[in-house]
Amino acid sequence: LWRDITERKRIEAALQASEERYRQITKCVPDLIWTMDMKGHFTYANSAVERTHGWKVEEFLKLTYKDTNTPRNAEEHSRVLREEIIKATTSTEYDRNRIYLFDSEEVRKDGSTFDAEVSAALLWSDAGKPVGIIGITRDVTERKQAQEQLRESEATARALINAPPV
Repeated sequence: LWRDITERKRIEAALQASEERYRQITKCVPDLIWTMDMKGHFTYANSAVERTHGWKVEEFLKLTYKDTNTPRNAEEHSRVLREEIIKATTSTEYDRNRIYLFDSEEVRKDGSTFDAEVSAALLWSDAGKPVGIIGITRDVTERKQAQEQLRESEATARALINAPPV
């Protein structure tokens, strides 16, 4: 009995240390890390949600992905999710490790939008059923703006090079 209690306490301490390490890691990541249930309700978000979307974690956890995407994006995400769930639950050859990478136009608390890059994957139960989604959302607005400025500069340079001499 003594050995069982000692072993249980050791396991609990190791679990607490692991959870604390996980919390510290997610706090340091500048991207939004999130999970949601199969109905689209957010069930977890790291503190980066305040930087990316403007909501406090507690506020964000009351939302669905439809609240954080433009209507067009939310509709597209719904369609893709429905199709993937059908494939995941009907195909014996479905890749459970599949990661979806896509661009998204996300909505901030103040109603403004930003360009995002999203990586997401289905979460699975022990029984092999999809039970949620885990993902990472990265604000890529500055990168897209820089790419657009570079394209404009290159176009201007080409125009100057190809301009007839004066």
